Amino acid sequence: MTAIVTPPTARPELEELRRTVARFVDREVRPIIDDWERRQRFPIHLMEGMGRLGLFGAAFPRSVGGDEAGKLPQCLIVEELARGSGGIATTCLVQVLTLLPIALHGSPRLRERYVVPGLRGDIAVCIAITEPGHGSDVAGIETTAVRDGDGWRLRGSKMFITNSPFADLFLVAAKTSPEDARQGISLFAVDRGTPGLEVGAHLDKMGWHSSETAPVYLSDCRVGADSLVGEAGAGFQYIMEDFNFERLLLAAECVGLAEESLAIAVRYAREREQFGRPITEFQAVRHKLARMATQVEAGRHLMTQGCEEQDGGGEGRSSASMAKYFCGEMVSSVAYDAIGVLGGAGYLRDHAAERIYRDARVLSIGGGTAEVQLNIIAKELLR
Repeated sequence: MTAIVTPPTARPELEELRRTVARFVDREVRPIIDDWERRQRFPIHLMEGMGRLGLFGAAFPRSVGGDEAGKLPQCLIVEELARGSGGIATTCLVQVLTLLPIALHGSPRLRERYVVPGLRGDIAVCIAITEPGHGSDVAGIETTAVRDGDGWRLRGSKMFITNSPFADLFLVAAKTSPEDARQGISLFAVDRGTPGLEVGAHLDKMGWHSSETAPVYLSDCRVGADSLVGEAGAGFQYIMEDFNFERLLLAAECVGLAEESLAIAVRYAREREQFGRPITEFQAVRHKLARMATQVEAGRHLMTQGCEEQDGGGEGRSSASMAKYFCGEMVSSVAYDAIGVLGGAGYLRDHAAERIYRDARVLSIGGGTAEVQLNIIAKELLR
């Protein structure tokens, strides 16, 4: 389905980017996604294909192999990937969010070792921040990193770590100064296979079945001094920068999933007949589709506005949270209504509408709950 309202940022290069990603989705994702969803595994061969097309590097400097095009193009990439699969889109955005702090703050050695091959899709990466007792409360994490000779020794547990079952690199957040909640957090690049690092069993999730998630355990995991990303104690700042972009990427995923739900519903409604006529002639169905279309476009505009603000040099905390909050609620509503249009057909396992409905629920939870986004918006509004 083409957008009912042309996005105000539509430019020829962005439309070509959309078409490139859409062709990739049609050729590489749609034909296989049901099989991989049933396996609850990510089709790892797609990593190279996404890297080859430059789907990870839109917001990265050219010095590390990126396109330096900005956050809006990266969000459009995620949006189009989500039309084929929420799990694939999520795997992509985690690759981006893990590599970006290293590209912006890491040493030349870390950038060359991880960012350059990561953008090519030669390695997979994950970011390990969330813990069993700490999600949005980053300052409260309990994983520690203690100096050990010329290196660091990491101890702790991480939870809900996307990409961890197949990741080559783990970007781990740990307390280096436990007495300072915010200024005492640092980021470390830890290779898979490092003694003391263990990935737990796959988590059996409601949705995102083609995205792999597991806990990560660090037991006296020793890393060298050169594994520290940026400055010791600056990790909280780096994470907040990453979260601000993450909200827009997740909003983009919401838009893509919702637009696909709407397209499925419109297509079905045009073909389905009841009482001797197409159901598109019934006002109740027409109004439902109209509401869905309006919600999708409103979400797209909020996401686009947030990207333009950040690409223009602004922090854009409030606009990113507005996009994340609205789109996280919007996609569940649109996916719900799509199944309402399809009726029993949409309730069947393996139908794209059913898969999107399951994928949608996490998007008002992961990356900061709806309540956290409202807190941020209110704080900015009332400061």
